[in-house]
Amino acid sequence: MAPAWVLLDRVVKPAVFDEEESKGKGESTGAPVKYLPARLRQEVPAGMRNVKPYPEVADPPIVSRFSMLISRKAIRVVETIHVECADKSLVLFYAGTGFPGFSHGCHLIYDAIDGSLTTVHTFPFPVSGVVWVGTAAVLRHAGGGGGGDGTTAYVIAELLRPFHGSLPDATLVMWLSNSPASTSGSNGQWVKEDVRLPGEVCTGTDPFTTDLVFSFGESCLCWADLFMGILFCDLATLRAPRFRFIPLPKACSFDPVGKYGRPHMPEFRSMGRVNGVIRLIDMEGFTNEYLAVDEVKLTIWTLSADLSEWEKGPVCTVGDIWASEEFVAMGLPQLRPMCPVLSMVDEDVVCVVMTEVEIEESDVTDFDDEGNKLKFKAQYVLDIDVLSITQHHIESMGDLIPDLIACEFTAYSELSKGMQAMVEGNEGEESTKRMKVK
Repeated sequence: MAPAWVLLDRVVKPAVFDEEESKGKGESTGAPVKYLPARLRQEVPAGMRNVKPYPEVADPPIVSRFSMLISRKAIRVVETIHVECADKSLVLFYAGTGFPGFSHGCHLIYDAIDGSLTTVHTFPFPVSGVVWVGTAAVLRHAGGGGGGDGTTAYVIAELLRPFHGSLPDATLVMWLSNSPASTSGSNGQWVKEDVRLPGEVCTGTDPFTTDLVFSFGESCLCWADLFMGILFCDLATLRAPRFRFIPLPKACSFDPVGKYGRPHMPEFRSMGRVNGVIRLIDMEGFTNEYLAVDEVKLTIWTLSADLSEWEKGPVCTVGDIWASEEFVAMGLPQLRPMCPVLSMVDEDVVCVVMTEVEIEESDVTDFDDEGNKLKFKAQYVLDIDVLSITQHHIESMGDLIPDLIACEFTAYSELSKGMQAMVEGNEGEESTKRMKVK
């Protein structure tokens, strides 16, 4: 049986093959070029319509991944594929070398209900000199959208502002897909709406920055700045989007000014929808270099149903985790947790990553020598409340700070017997142990 939710690695590692596909309608050539005319930004790179998705899923805290089979000429153009957002049965990917509109790429929409992968070209509007306020998000829509005909199946939305413009004025660009029953002959269309954002978005000392995005309810997208707060966008009526800003709890405020400026917020904070409510996990004291690691607190906050206030919930320290009998029995080193992700079904469960490294000394022979280097030994993913430990191989320096997202697309599909056997075999090899943190 497929898991109710998964801890998904945002990075997709495609399997490349050399077969030459014919150029299809609406596809550009696969030739890599330094500059692409605006018209090519509206086309899908050659070969991308033939990409095959292969989700490899397992129960958390084992990390799930997407594999994709893609032609060599296509991957030369798009170079990378990563997960941007997920909603219900949908997972949104972007395939490209940079931001949509600035590079030759496309969006990919995976629907777990039928295992399909739909390719969507990036928005066709002028994009030179824009700043992304809200990165790409996906929302399964019940209809009643753009034309009022109830045919919208899902929405891809991005929030932009001109580079020389200023908030709160912004532009919302949306891909409105057609439902499977549509007879229009097109799978959707891009539209744009000029909008005015809440004043709180531009009152801080730093510009609003989207750290993550998630869906809420049947019609809302939430762009979360983990330093400032949440920008809600209600798309119940697509042609008249409504915005609202909710600041983070006052207890979560801190001064980011320092040697390195604003920290990378997902290293110690995350947010998401858990059983129909919005929750925030904050690793209090994570950025305080004078605070001992074992005194860092993992605190869960819950936003009230009317979105008016935050309620402080369970708290545990890193020292509590290290001192638990079960943790000691496992013989794990006392490592600092990081990159928390909230479970989508268990209210007080948080997945964290612990990476074990050692300093590898080297002889300094000249001024160009890099000196001591970090040597990776192991990486563990733990879920705290019921704590499971799984060791993962570290493949590159980029894995030091993993990029994970909670998704529930697995709840909308049944795995094939072959995939079930593979997952069960992987779970057995991991020799996962479970315990309760006291």
